[in-house]
Amino acid sequence: MAAKIKTTISLIIGVILFLMLSTLIYSLFTVNKLKSNLKIQVHTRTVILTLKDNLTFLLDAETGERGFIITSDSSYLQPYNIAIQNISFNTSHLRSLISDNPVQEKNLDSLEKYINLKVSYTKDLIELKYKGDDKKIKEIM
Repeated sequence: MAAKIKTTISLIIGVILFLMLSTLIYSLFTVNKLKSNLKIQVHTRTVILTLKDNLTFLLDAETGERGFIITSDSSYLQPYNIAIQNISFNTSHLRSLISDNPVQEKNLDSLEKYINLKVSYTKDLIELKYKGDDKKIKEIM
């Protein structure tokens, strides 16, 4: 009878240990999965913020360009010049962030083409203003 009780107690202890070990393994798996998901979320958020920064820089460049065209005051070009430098740096940073994703790299190639067109357009307007060709500026605006 005592042997039967010892066997039953050993079996119960074995089941409890198995359940505890299973819970521990599942918990570790879940924590690793959460860490992985958090890392992906942080990366995605970083990409989104970098894209938003580029949009802000483009708006700053356009604002500086417009201020210069309206007033002929070259101090308005300071935000334009800073924005142009930041756009290049930011786009390079963005490219490094998405280097592991060929689809997004292709999307960035398209976006960069449009960014370069916008920058070129603002640069052309500034050059026309320096030349004093207000008539041409009005035509292309």
